[in-house]
Amino acid sequence: GSDWSSDVCSSDLDDWFIFNGNAIEVTIVSVTTPARLFFIPHLLQRWQGPFVFVIYCSDSELTSSVTTYLASNPPARVTALFYSHGRKNVYAKDFPVNLLRNVGIRAVRTSHFLVLDMDMWVNGDMYGEVHRIPRELMEDEQSLFLIQIGRASCR
Repeated sequence: GSDWSSDVCSSDLDDWFIFNGNAIEVTIVSVTTPARLFFIPHLLQRWQGPFVFVIYCSDSELTSSVTTYLASNPPARVTALFYSHGRKNVYAKDFPVNLLRNVGIRAVRTSHFLVLDMDMWVNGDMYGEVHRIPRELMEDEQSLFLIQIGRASCR
Protein backbone atom coordinates (compact mmCIF):
# COMPACT_ATOMS: atom_id res chain seq x y z
CA GLY A 1 0.00 0.00 0.00
CA SER A 2 1.04 3.57 -0.47
CA ASP A 3 1.16 6.12 2.27
CA TRP A 4 -0.79 9.40 2.11
CA SER A 5 2.32 11.50 1.53
CA SER A 6 3.84 9.43 -1.28
CA ASP A 7 3.74 10.70 -4.85
CA VAL A 8 2.55 8.73 -7.87
CA CYS A 9 5.43 8.26 -10.28
CA SER A 10 4.99 8.33 -14.03
CA SER A 11 6.08 4.67 -14.08
CA ASP A 12 3.04 3.66 -12.02
CA LEU A 13 0.83 3.32 -15.12
CA ASP A 14 -0.80 0.16 -13.76
CA ASP A 15 -2.17 2.18 -10.82
CA TRP A 16 -3.89 4.76 -13.03
CA PHE A 17 -7.60 4.56 -13.46
CA ILE A 18 -8.45 3.59 -17.03
CA PHE A 19 -11.41 5.73 -18.10
CA ASN A 20 -13.30 4.64 -21.22
CA GLY A 21 -10.31 2.52 -22.23
CA ASN A 22 -7.88 5.45 -22.26
CA ALA A 23 -4.58 5.10 -20.38
CA ILE A 24 -4.07 8.82 -20.94
CA GLU A 25 -6.90 10.70 -19.31
CA VAL A 26 -7.45 14.08 -17.67
CA THR A 27 -9.37 14.65 -14.43
CA ILE A 28 -10.65 18.07 -13.43
CA VAL A 29 -10.15 18.88 -9.74
CA SER A 30 -12.30 21.61 -8.23
CA VAL A 31 -12.83 22.89 -4.71
CA THR A 32 -16.16 24.31 -3.60
CA THR A 33 -18.55 25.04 -0.77
CA PRO A 34 -22.18 23.95 -0.32
CA ALA A 35 -23.29 27.27 -1.84
CA ARG A 36 -21.95 26.21 -5.24
CA LEU A 37 -23.07 22.60 -5.39
CA PHE A 38 -25.64 23.64 -7.98
CA PHE A 39 -22.74 24.23 -10.42
CA ILE A 40 -21.89 20.52 -10.57
CA PRO A 41 -24.50 19.39 -13.16
CA HIS A 42 -23.49 22.30 -15.42
CA LEU A 43 -19.80 21.43 -15.15
CA LEU A 44 -20.51 17.76 -15.88
CA GLN A 45 -22.30 18.75 -19.11
CA ARG A 46 -19.18 20.61 -20.24
CA TRP A 47 -16.63 17.89 -19.36
CA GLN A 48 -17.30 14.25 -20.15
CA GLY A 49 -14.25 12.95 -18.28
CA PRO A 50 -13.51 12.31 -14.62
CA PHE A 51 -14.04 14.98 -11.98
CA VAL A 52 -12.93 15.31 -8.38
CA PHE A 53 -14.85 17.78 -6.24
CA VAL A 54 -13.68 18.70 -2.76
CA ILE A 55 -16.58 20.22 -0.84
CA TYR A 56 -15.55 22.28 2.19
CA CYS A 57 -18.27 22.63 4.81
CA SER A 58 -18.83 23.00 8.51
CA ASP A 59 -19.84 19.99 10.58
CA SER A 60 -23.35 21.41 10.74
CA GLU A 61 -23.56 21.63 6.91
CA LEU A 62 -22.19 18.15 6.22
CA THR A 63 -25.41 16.12 6.19
CA SER A 64 -27.33 18.60 4.05
CA SER A 65 -24.35 18.97 1.68
CA VAL A 66 -24.07 15.21 1.15
CA THR A 67 -27.85 14.98 0.66
CA THR A 68 -27.84 17.82 -1.90
CA TYR A 69 -24.91 16.29 -3.76
CA LEU A 70 -26.47 12.81 -3.89
CA ALA A 71 -29.80 14.28 -5.04
CA SER A 72 -28.04 15.47 -8.20
CA ASN A 73 -27.50 11.78 -9.09
CA PRO A 74 -23.80 12.16 -9.96
CA PRO A 75 -22.32 9.72 -12.48
CA ALA A 76 -19.63 7.20 -11.53
CA ARG A 77 -16.96 9.38 -13.15
CA VAL A 78 -17.28 11.85 -10.27
CA THR A 79 -15.48 11.60 -6.96
CA ALA A 80 -16.77 13.86 -4.20
CA LEU A 81 -14.74 14.42 -1.06
CA PHE A 82 -16.39 16.23 1.82
CA TYR A 83 -13.97 18.07 4.09
CA SER A 84 -15.83 19.24 7.17
CA HIS A 85 -14.61 21.31 10.09
CA GLY A 86 -15.83 22.21 13.55
CA ARG A 87 -16.08 25.76 14.90
CA LYS A 88 -12.81 25.41 16.80
CA ASN A 89 -10.86 23.97 13.89
CA VAL A 90 -7.84 26.02 12.81
CA TYR A 91 -9.44 26.38 9.34
CA ALA A 92 -12.94 27.28 10.56
CA LYS A 93 -12.65 30.98 9.65
CA ASP A 94 -10.53 30.52 6.55
CA PHE A 95 -10.85 28.72 3.25
CA PRO A 96 -7.73 26.51 3.04
CA VAL A 97 -7.73 26.35 -0.76
CA ASN A 98 -4.23 24.89 -1.13
CA LEU A 99 -4.94 22.12 1.38
CA LEU A 100 -8.26 21.31 -0.31
CA ARG A 101 -6.72 21.29 -3.79
CA ASN A 102 -4.00 18.93 -2.56
CA VAL A 103 -6.64 16.61 -1.10
CA GLY A 104 -8.40 16.62 -4.48
CA ILE A 105 -5.18 16.00 -6.41
CA ARG A 106 -4.43 13.00 -4.18
CA ALA A 107 -7.75 11.48 -5.30
CA VAL A 108 -6.89 11.70 -9.02
CA ARG A 109 -6.47 8.29 -10.65
CA THR A 110 -5.64 9.42 -14.18
CA SER A 111 -2.43 10.31 -15.96
CA HIS A 112 -3.16 14.06 -15.97
CA PHE A 113 -5.24 16.55 -14.03
CA LEU A 114 -6.44 20.12 -14.35
CA VAL A 115 -7.15 22.20 -11.25
CA LEU A 116 -9.89 24.79 -11.78
CA ASP A 117 -11.70 27.15 -9.48
CA MET A 118 -15.36 26.20 -9.25
CA ASP A 119 -16.41 29.25 -11.24
CA MET A 120 -13.94 28.56 -14.07
CA TRP A 121 -15.61 26.42 -16.71
CA VAL A 122 -14.13 24.67 -19.73
CA ASN A 123 -15.82 25.19 -23.08
CA GLY A 124 -18.28 22.56 -24.24
CA ASP A 125 -15.84 20.66 -26.45
CA MET A 126 -12.73 20.88 -24.26
CA TYR A 127 -12.83 17.17 -23.44
CA GLY A 128 -12.74 16.32 -27.14
CA GLU A 129 -10.03 18.92 -27.78
CA VAL A 130 -7.83 17.45 -25.04
CA HIS A 131 -8.18 14.00 -26.59
CA ARG A 132 -7.07 15.34 -29.97
CA ILE A 133 -3.67 16.30 -28.51
CA PRO A 134 -1.12 13.88 -29.98
CA ARG A 135 -0.28 11.03 -27.62
CA GLU A 136 3.45 11.73 -27.81
CA LEU A 137 2.84 15.25 -26.45
CA MET A 138 0.61 13.91 -23.66
CA GLU A 139 3.32 11.42 -22.69
CA ASP A 140 6.12 14.02 -22.79
CA GLU A 141 6.91 15.27 -19.29
CA GLN A 142 8.28 18.51 -20.80
CA SER A 143 4.96 19.43 -22.44
CA LEU A 144 2.84 22.25 -21.10
CA PHE A 145 -0.72 22.89 -22.22
CA LEU A 146 -2.58 26.18 -21.99
CA ILE A 147 -6.33 25.80 -21.90
CA GLN A 148 -8.86 28.51 -22.65
CA ILE A 149 -11.61 28.64 -20.05
CA GLY A 150 -14.49 30.92 -19.20
CA ARG A 151 -15.87 32.35 -16.00
CA ALA A 152 -19.34 31.22 -14.97
CA SER A 153 -22.01 33.83 -15.32
CA CYS A 154 -25.18 33.95 -13.25
CA ARG A 155 -26.84 36.43 -15.61
